[in-house]
Amino acid sequence: MSKLLSSDFPCGVCTKKGQEIEECPVYQYKFKVFGRRCPRQEPNESTVVAEEVAADQYLELPLELIYWNEPIRKAIRQEDIENMAMSLRLHKQIQPVVVKPADEEGRYEGVVGRLRYEGAKHAHLKTVLARVHQFKSQKEVREWQLVENLHRRQLTELERDDAYKELYDLTKQERSGVYKEHIVNDMAKKIEELTGERPSEKTIWKRIQIAEELPDRVKRTLKSLTGESFGVRHAEQLLRLKDMPDKQVKFAEEFAATVIKGKPMTVKNLKKKVDDLIMPPKPKETAFTCFFCGAKLSMEKLKKKIREVEEDPVLHVVVKERYGEVLKIDEKREGG
Repeated sequence: MSKLLSSDFPCGVCTKKGQEIEECPVYQYKFKVFGRRCPRQEPNESTVVAEEVAADQYLELPLELIYWNEPIRKAIRQEDIENMAMSLRLHKQIQPVVVKPADEEGRYEGVVGRLRYEGAKHAHLKTVLARVHQFKSQKEVREWQLVENLHRRQLTELERDDAYKELYDLTKQERSGVYKEHIVNDMAKKIEELTGERPSEKTIWKRIQIAEELPDRVKRTLKSLTGESFGVRHAEQLLRLKDMPDKQVKFAEEFAATVIKGKPMTVKNLKKKVDDLIMPPKPKETAFTCFFCGAKLSMEKLKKKIREVEEDPVLHVVVKERYGEVLKIDEKREGG
C-alpha cells in the first residue's frame, strides 16, 4: 500500500484549506475517488461529487440541510438505526439518499433513504451522499418511496404486499384503460429502473392479489409478525378459505401462535390443515385378514378369494362360517 493511502498517514496535522484541499494528493486518492469529503472541508457547504446526464446531481450534504416530512414508514426501530450506523462506519455509504432540489432556504426535502439518514446521525457523521432529483409530481415521489420500501429487509411480507398494491394503483391511474398485464409489466420495469432488480410479473400479481383479497381481520392478526415467517405461499393457502372467513382468522391465529413459540408453521403443514378442511379425507376401506394367507385384503379382493374355493364344499363351509357377512352381501346381490 502506498504511503498516501496508508491509514497512519498524518492527516491529523494537516492545515490545508479551500483550493489547497482540492489539489492535495491525499484528498485526490483517499477521499475524492470514493466520493467522500475530506475532514478539513467545511461541512456547511454541499460538495458536488458527480452529475448525471439526466441533470441529477450527487452532493455531499450536511445533515442539518436535509429535512423529512413523512417517510413511507412512520416507525423506524432503534435496532435498525444502530445496525445502519455500524454499517456506515465499517463500509461507508453505498447508496445515496434521494432529495428534492433545495428550497428558498437552501434546505433539501428527503424522499428516499430515511434509515440511512438516521444511521448517519447515530454514527455522528456530519454529511451524507445525496442524489438531488427533480420530481415531476407528488405521485412520482410516492412511487420512488414505494419502490425503495419494497427492498427493505425490515419490512414484513404483508407490508410489502400493501406497497405493491399501492404502486399498482398509482400506475393504473397513469395507464387507465390498459390491461392489468401491461400495468404489472410497467411496474416491473419501473422497479428495475430504480433498483436494478426486476421482480417477476407473477410474483407482483400474487402480492397484489393477497393485498386485495386477504381480510383485514387476518392482516391485523399477522401484522405484528416480523421477518419472513409469513410469506406469499402461506397467504395463498389462507386465500383458499375466502368463503370461510372465520376459519381464515382461526388459522391465522394458530400460525401467529407458532411464530411466538419460535417454531413457525410451515407451508406444508398449513396446506394440510386447509386440505383437511375443504377436502375431507375419504373413509378408510375395511380390511379383512385372509383365512388362506393371513394378508390384509379389501372386501373386493377377499370376495375374489372366496369365489376361487366355491367348488370345494368342505373349505367353502369353513369360509362361510368365517366370512358370513361378506357372503351375505354376495347373496343379496345375487338375489337382487
